[in-house]
Amino acid sequence: MNDELADQLLQRARSNVPNDRIVTGDEVTQWPEGALEVLLRDGIMKEIQPAVTVECDACFEGHAEVVEFIEEPPGSLLRAYIACPEFGRVKVDPQRMRRWEIKPPASEQHLHTGTVATGASGDSADVKLYGRESVWPPVAETFVEILQQAHRAGAPYLRWGEIKIRLNAKGHHPSRVRDVRRNIPDWDKVIDSPQSGVYKLKS
Repeated sequence: MNDELADQLLQRARSNVPNDRIVTGDEVTQWPEGALEVLLRDGIMKEIQPAVTVECDACFEGHAEVVEFIEEPPGSLLRAYIACPEFGRVKVDPQRMRRWEIKPPASEQHLHTGTVATGASGDSADVKLYGRESVWPPVAETFVEILQQAHRAGAPYLRWGEIKIRLNAKGHHPSRVRDVRRNIPDWDKVIDSPQSGVYKLKS
């Protein structure tokens, strides 16, 4: 099982999508026991700075919020929370903030330097990565197509729940927004999120 997981991670390390090389605390919790320790020992991953945001697990909107550390009750140890528009203050296990970077084999590390640029029109899922044309994974292309259709229909803002239904209808089944986000280079330059759980294409 660890060999299979290691192969999957190395495939992600070879990806042209920068966020594909980041492993989150939420992802690690689904791995076989002891897998993380083996991968760290073998130099396949290294721990990096923790995330400052986590995805809310109290609702189904897939929104990410900044983690705040609060003394509650006063005088106690600091506890981590995020603010959910639906459920209010939600407690966060700090382990969820941990992150690791997948390290490509030394002979391939030169493949992961360069710049990312998107088309000026925002009407195409094609991107230029590292000086050559590349195409996003199907789930990312479909996500963008759904937002394009909403834009053309004059209702550009869609909630994650609506997007997820449309993705499912097209054969894609991401459980959370981050499953799509990590496949879209420079997400913040392409996707606008004016409020938690709501998305549109940037003009």
